[in-house]
Order: sequence, then C-alpha cells, then structure tokens
Amino acid sequence: MKMNEHEIWKACKEHDSKKYLTLANMKYGYGKLCCYAVSVLGEKNIITSYENICLALWRMFPKAENFHVSGFDDMPDTDYMEKLIKLRSTLSDQGYLVGGNAQKGGREWLLTPKGQKLARQAKSVLSGEVEVTETLESSPVEKRTTNYMQHFKQMVDSMLYKNFIDGKDTENIESSAVCRSLNMLYSSTTFDKDYREKRKFYKNKIIAIKKDGHSDPRLDKFEEFLSWLDNKMGVGKNA
Repeated sequence: MKMNEHEIWKACKEHDSKKYLTLANMKYGYGKLCCYAVSVLGEKNIITSYENICLALWRMFPKAENFHVSGFDDMPDTDYMEKLIKLRSTLSDQGYLVGGNAQKGGREWLLTPKGQKLARQAKSVLSGEVEVTETLESSPVEKRTTNYMQHFKQMVDSMLYKNFIDGKDTENIESSAVCRSLNMLYSSTTFDKDYREKRKFYKNKIIAIKKDGHSDPRLDKFEEFLSWLDNKMGVGKNA
C-alpha cells in the first residue's frame, strides 16, 4: 500500500507549520506531537501501531526538523520517530506511551495519563486555543544529536569567539585560548601543526555542510572567525 492510499492520509492533514514548529521547540515538544498523533488516530478508530503513528506524524508535521532526514525535506526520518515512539516514550524514560508491536499481534501503543496530558497540551497549541512563543520552554536537549551545529559548540561558547563577535581587538592571543576555542589539546611542541590540522577540519566541515544545502549565516561567521585567527596567529591563506 502507498502512503496516500491509507486511511490516515485522509484522516490526518498537515497542521499550521508555525504552530507545530513552535511546539516542537518546547520542552517535551516532540513527545507532545507524538502523543497528539496517537490521540488523533484513536479518535479516528485507526490502529495505533508504530507504522501508523509514523505516517500520522509525517502527514501532520512534515516540516518538523527531526521528522525528516537532515538535508532532505521530502524524506521522513523513521529512525528518529522510532526512538520517539519506542524508546523515549517508555515508563523508564518520559513515560507517555505503553504497548507496542500491534502489527505482529502485540498491543497497540496507548497513551499513559502523562501522555494524555501531553496530547491535550499539544492540541491546545495546534488549535490556537493557547498561543506560545518560540522561546517558551525551549529545550535544546530535544534537538537531534546529529545537528551539524554541534561541531562548533565549543567554538561558539569560547571567550575568544565572543571577543571576535563583539569586535574586541585582541592583540596577543595565548595558545591555550586558541586550544579552548577549537577543542584542541595543548602541546607547546606540536601546537602549530595541531592548529593547522584543526582549522582544516573546521573549514572542510563548513564546506561539506554548505554542499548539503545549508545556508546558515552562522557558517559564514565561523569562516570569518577562522580567518581572523589565522591573521592573529600569522598563518598564511594557503597554509
């Protein structure tokens, strides 16, 4: 059966993307979307199997970052959905679902009391009954761990990068500060070699990310920062 031939395709329609993208960035955001999907399937008398929940999530929230494969907006990421349904939902973790494996004779996935509460919260946002802002209950923990920006976290958090962004003229940069900024182990004997290898790693990573179709303006800032460091460290452009 094709996706658009299933009853879910008719019963579930995409919601307002502004609302569900905002919801996805809230605490337990993706869990709330999952619980809402289970709730909707239940209301439509559709079996809440893992496969059906995945299709409902993709049908209703296709623009949610973690629901499509990184870099490919038209390809559902069922690996992430599986974690959301089968791993994060368990009582030992976030406790919003019980059951599973309905297609093979097991129980359907059912909402726990906590899951019912999360589903109601999602419904109130998606229906417009409750208006939320993007920063409300922000939960970076729920971002996928493969997010390309993770490579630059230590750089962004470093004092050296903050000085660069603030336009502070730092004449004498200590090697130890560079190491903290670029996630390097400090060695006075191999510092120059280590620095060149690390800057090459970051520059290649930026090129690869851009080739994947990402146009995040922060990437340009990272390139500027690396060039700024090269200038301060006396490294040639072709090094």
